[in-house]
Amino acid sequence: MRALHIPAQIGEKTDLIDCCEVLDVVALLDVLVSPQHDLSLARALRSPLFGLADAGLVQLALLQRELRLPWYELLQKTELLTPDLQGLAAVLMRWKGWVERLPPHDALQGIYHDGDVLARFVAAAPAAQRSSVLANLRALLAVALQVDGGRYATPYAFVRAQGGRHVGPGHRHR
Repeated sequence: MRALHIPAQIGEKTDLIDCCEVLDVVALLDVLVSPQHDLSLARALRSPLFGLADAGLVQLALLQRELRLPWYELLQKTELLTPDLQGLAAVLMRWKGWVERLPPHDALQGIYHDGDVLARFVAAAPAAQRSSVLANLRALLAVALQVDGGRYATPYAFVRAQGGRHVGPGHRHR
């Protein structure tokens, strides 16, 4: 029905972690706390957070295979990257720093603000789903306050509590 642009409601309740937009943000957090999770990086980069096309992901994968560098080092080699990849390192490293220093809710709120997360996801969602996408992303932020009281959980524990292991590229909601 979505492919035909026909608005529809699903009768069953969907768990928050099963929503594409939530999986995209959890994938981002996953790669920020576990930099070796390349599938999470691919999912985050393809998401509305960055909107990277498949060609950019292929370029990164080929460069990573050739140079055998972790993504955070590879993305800093701007002379090797196309213009659409050149700004990624600064953003990801800034967010990684927040995730390492701040409680999960505070880091996530900073990422939401700095990356204009709500607006990016709403703009990428079909009109009939925009309100639910917005609600789901706000709910994820609220959940960050509930895990271990919100102030004492580590970002790693938060990602794991959301089921963030092996969050692959998956389906897109565009």
